[in-house]
Amino acid sequence: GFVQSSWAWRFNLDRLAEHFTVHALCVPGCGWSDKPLRAPWRLADQAERVAALLDVLGVARCHIAANSLGASLALRVALLRPAQVAAMVLINPAAVGIYPAMLAAALQHPAWAPLLGLPAIPWGLRQTLRLTAYRQLPVDADYMHHFLLPLRRPGAREAALAVARWYGRDLRALRARLGDVQQPYLVVD
Repeated sequence: GFVQSSWAWRFNLDRLAEHFTVHALCVPGCGWSDKPLRAPWRLADQAERVAALLDVLGVARCHIAANSLGASLALRVALLRPAQVAAMVLINPAAVGIYPAMLAAALQHPAWAPLLGLPAIPWGLRQTLRLTAYRQLPVDADYMHHFLLPLRRPGAREAALAVARWYGRDLRALRARLGDVQQPYLVVD
């Protein structure tokens, strides 16, 4: 998910590993991955990176479970590599639409990166998570600490703003191609 790390999957990995070979990745720009300045952070670019990782790992066929932004990314990977992606579980996938968060995201600029360090940001993000994606889960101070910890890494704020800036357009482009998705998928909201 957006700015999230593989930490978000900490309760699921052992159980999934009982049945599958599991790779919990943090795509570049998110989580604990590298965040080089001025790298392309568009959804299509990230799909290319995930596809390249599948090749490096020697993964011939896989199932992808992903949440939020990751669900959009899973769909892009499935479109890019239909023979490699067998099926998907898309958890709380981001929706295409016009709403305040998406409008604000389109206005993001890398120069605003220092603003992500303001004390109001964790509070606002916590409220947004509680009201949208995580209505049935506790979003306490410990959760927010771990959720936001990767944003302290060099380049993380700039990468997050770059992803946010293009995300609405990337979602609209993805929506136009949803009819091309061949793989079965389960959407969990």
